[in-house]
Amino acid sequence: MPLNIVFGKEIYNQKRPSVAATEPLHKIIKNLEFGSAAQLIELIEQSAHTAMPMEGEMMRDGWFARYSERGSLGARSESATFLPEGGRKFDAENFVNGPLQDIEQYYNDHKAPTIIRVTPLTPDLDRIMAERGFTLERTSLSVIAPMDKAEKDPNISIFGNLVPEWFDNFLKFGGYQDRRAIHQHILPHISVPHAHFLLKDAEGHPASCGSAALYEKSLELYNGATNPEMRKQGYAARMSASRLAWGKARGAVFAHAQVWAQNPDSFRSLRRVGFVECYSYQQWKKPFNPDAAPH
Repeated sequence: MPLNIVFGKEIYNQKRPSVAATEPLHKIIKNLEFGSAAQLIELIEQSAHTAMPMEGEMMRDGWFARYSERGSLGARSESATFLPEGGRKFDAENFVNGPLQDIEQYYNDHKAPTIIRVTPLTPDLDRIMAERGFTLERTSLSVIAPMDKAEKDPNISIFGNLVPEWFDNFLKFGGYQDRRAIHQHILPHISVPHAHFLLKDAEGHPASCGSAALYEKSLELYNGATNPEMRKQGYAARMSASRLAWGKARGAVFAHAQVWAQNPDSFRSLRRVGFVECYSYQQWKKPFNPDAAPH
């Protein structure tokens, strides 16, 4: 079954995972010499998967189920993701009769909910999730940009490790103080080249934070957080441009980021540095089943 293409439309309110067929996106695919949108999505999914370490992982027929006692987003589990290798395609019947059962058991063994990431690489999986008792948790967008607007800001500081100056402001700006231990546990163990960025205003006051990680020729932007008192003043866009410059200097040819579909304001600053919609994805969740857990 082909990818669900949405021609000429924004994908904020699409009911199913989709690929946005916009002219800028087609240009990026052509310039990067990808044979198809599917190949680009595979690279982005692999990049997002690699950048954030977990405490445990199970692999079944192209599916990677990840788990962390102190999950990166405050949850006790991360989503299971399909990452095709060697031309493998998603097989719905095989998934239901094999990997899905193993994935559910894996998370139940850890007394955690099962979360499945549904992307355009897994057609019709949203229907299967609903039939299997999963509920739609959230819909997000994967957005992508060329490196045309990469520009290092003179007021940017770049750190190769988790220094207090960056970390404390990141927690404060993002409202993550209650997740200090979570981030402190995970962020130092990122296995790919990465950096943390702190932008200050002209008087030296911290204005915006962010992180970036390299995977092959892609740059992932994440951990974006701006001082609540300085929002809508262009700092988030300047932060993104500086991260693009860091990645471009290290060989990245495009950047990607993930934003929540129900919060289009989070996309505004990324648009200013060239980001366009690439595809939407969903997270489907089934609560922990104590009856299926080991005793």
